[in-house]
Amino acid sequence: MAENKKKIKNDIIFIAAVVLILGIIVGATVLFREEGATVVVSINGKHYGTYSLFENQTVEIRSGKNNESYNVLVIENGTAYVSDANCPGVLAHLKCTNQDPIHYSGQSIICQEHMVVIEIKGGEDSSGPDIIS
Repeated sequence: MAENKKKIKNDIIFIAAVVLILGIIVGATVLFREEGATVVVSINGKHYGTYSLFENQTVEIRSGKNNESYNVLVIENGTAYVSDANCPGVLAHLKCTNQDPIHYSGQSIICQEHMVVIEIKGGEDSSGPDIIS
């Protein structure tokens, strides 16, 4: 009986330690994440375009043999999201258009059907000129 209590106590200590470590990792990730500056779009691994996250705009991303596939990228108020896409099937369409807006460096939206990757890069506005002293 005493051995069972010791096992339970050790299990509780182990679980508490794991929860504490995960809490520290999540907290550090939230505290040190970086606001993005640009939206980089690639199709099938090839660069398609780079857009400022600070300029409100709508970009129609065309792909496919005759540019028949499209995704509509909306950049507004420092966030980016896909508002529309002509993916075949309801589920494929929702996978592209039903994702939360992104704005932190490293976040991405992926439309597998059209092989489109939309990723946030940079921590400062890189749309201006680079000045080297």
